[in-house]
Amino acid sequence: PHHQEAVTSSEELLSVVVDPDVRTLASNIIRAQEAEITEMKTWYAQWYEAEYRDDGKYKAMMRPLQNLSPKDAEARFVADMIGHHEHAVLMARELATFAKRPELRTLAANIIRDQEAEIRTLTSWLQSKYGQTPNAVDHSMH
Repeated sequence: PHHQEAVTSSEELLSVVVDPDVRTLASNIIRAQEAEITEMKTWYAQWYEAEYRDDGKYKAMMRPLQNLSPKDAEARFVADMIGHHEHAVLMARELATFAKRPELRTLAANIIRDQEAEIRTLTSWLQSKYGQTPNAVDHSMH
């Protein structure tokens, strides 16, 4: 559900985004996280001989983007994705610590590497493009 939320929010943003850098990032998030979702569901099916089913307990972290101007939608997406990625990195660090399967350790390492890089980019954009700092972002929904 965590990866799917990033995909869904990125798809929502693509309908209004103006900034080409943010558009590219959203497209990259969709591509990378859809691939990881497919990979994880495949592993689940192979390892547990069952189809993964969402239990519905995931609490959304990304705020909705509808009814915002394109620039405000971009700023909200960038701000929220920082926190979303920070949580992904925390989960990946935990996975890397406890996972016995090498595939999971590799996935965790890739998530940490890729999403920490995106956090740096998003943090820079939040200030340079939208005049905000991560400390000023309301993470109360997280």
